[in-house]
Amino acid sequence: MKNYYVILDIEPNATVADIKEQYRFLMQTWHPDKYVSPTHKAKAAEKTVVINEAYEVLSNPARRADYDKATGCPSAGQNMAQEEAERQAQEQSDRAARERHAEAERQAKHRAQEEAERLEFERQQDQYRRDALRKVAEERERIEKDRLPREPDFDPTPVILTLGRDAMIEFVRIPAGEFVMGSTDADHDAEGWEKPQHKLRLDAYLIGKYAVTNAQYAAYAKATGRSWSMPRGKERHPVVQVSWDDAMAFCAWVSQATGRKVTLPTEAQWEKAARGTDGRLFPWGNSKPDAAKLNFDSDVRATTEVGQYSPAGDSPYGVADMAGNVWEWTSSLWGCINSTPTYGYPYKANDGREDRGSRDTRVLRGGGFDDGRWGVRSASRSGNFPADHYDNYGFRVVVSAADRLHAD
Repeated sequence: MKNYYVILDIEPNATVADIKEQYRFLMQTWHPDKYVSPTHKAKAAEKTVVINEAYEVLSNPARRADYDKATGCPSAGQNMAQEEAERQAQEQSDRAARERHAEAERQAKHRAQEEAERLEFERQQDQYRRDALRKVAEERERIEKDRLPREPDFDPTPVILTLGRDAMIEFVRIPAGEFVMGSTDADHDAEGWEKPQHKLRLDAYLIGKYAVTNAQYAAYAKATGRSWSMPRGKERHPVVQVSWDDAMAFCAWVSQATGRKVTLPTEAQWEKAARGTDGRLFPWGNSKPDAAKLNFDSDVRATTEVGQYSPAGDSPYGVADMAGNVWEWTSSLWGCINSTPTYGYPYKANDGREDRGSRDTRVLRGGGFDDGRWGVRSASRSGNFPADHYDNYGFRVVVSAADRLHAD
């Protein structure tokens, strides 16, 4: 019988948290994409299979106890259920304490400041809308030389959803119809799970012009009492270090606060908004990525403000930052483990991949500020656990076109 403790390089008395952390480290270390040689890639792929096998057993208290019994390792796994329950209870207690502290701080604020904040917000909202309309007018007149044409029914009129008194989200209309999803063999950067390329029809919807920003997430944190600090000077940067669970919680709050059905895009919705209907490799066309179009390849080594690369890097529908800056969570399932997707192509929304209740890994799209050409292609796919969060993970939101929003 395989020694799973040796495979994961952990002690028999390791906790669930230790096992999960070591698993992430090993999967990053042995990811086949890090190797150039086909031989090394194959060996790395074999290694990840064994690592996943060991993780699936040792991360499950019941299966681990059975394994320890079968292998004669009585010291391990005996108290795992109790340790996990104690850890969860402590987390719940800490979270409750943070929530009580946040509530006390809110109540302690001076009431006279509220009227000043309201007036300042109204001024900023009015300025934001005027600036958005001005940018639309300028964009209509601009001759874009380094990109393929816009979609014929591209409508750049901004659609604004106000989040209470503290922030707003600008949406772009994506019309109903077919688009080309996935990659062909002609794209030498394409992975097998991006194939076959196929046509898919979607209903109309609205998608955030930008990834959700720190300022927008701050409105959510303030309204819900979530313990979260605004990064100084990065109000218009995409919010990062957010898990899929965090993103869905934000969507639920926006839906409740506005009465609109706001959620994460499926990966099909994300890809159509990113590349339009002509199957281009990148949002702007087929020309190679460069520092004038996107934040990638560790040129900046951190996030940049949303819209900084507009309009040069925009998609055919005028959606910004769909390549680079941050990986964006989608609603779609990747599968049971994060090394190889369970759900391949052709994309089928009714095959289980849009099960919002599953705790399997979820699809991320777009690539981050530290990814090269492979990651920032419009068809590139990746996946991770719904509770994971990193400094290059963010998200944007969608609204069904049937749930009408109107531009002011």
